[in-house]
Amino acid sequence: MVRVFALENLGGPGTETKVELRCRLVVEENKVTPFVHLLVKPRFSDQSKNAASVFAPSDDLDGYKILIAKVEVGDTGVNFVTFDIRDGEHLVDVLKLGREITIELAESESNRLRYVIPHLALPNDTTFSDRYDFFKACTLLGIEFS
Repeated sequence: MVRVFALENLGGPGTETKVELRCRLVVEENKVTPFVHLLVKPRFSDQSKNAASVFAPSDDLDGYKILIAKVEVGDTGVNFVTFDIRDGEHLVDVLKLGREITIELAESESNRLRYVIPHLALPNDTTFSDRYDFFKACTLLGIEFS
């Protein structure tokens, strides 16, 4: 599943940033696990790094745990922001709430917190929940009948 967002002025006045929120299902031994990651173009970082991340409803940022995200540099001027697959259910649960989500990424630099992405608010609605459940059900059916 992919949701595409075109955001203006994120990289400065007059800029446009494309963010793709991607969710795929990884199948291992008849178990389905969601893997959530972002593709951001143009890239915001020239180096791969780990970052602390908030991925939560915009109206409840303090009520959710801090995750570790890996920022990776792609060859085509993009960054990939990947989350640990063990956090997949948590990320999907946030998306299934159907509320606007906020993503923040921060790193430690010289013992100071530096925001890589200070506040990325992405619209979200209740259609994610229905589409995800359908996507998962189809995947499970495919496993069952293969």
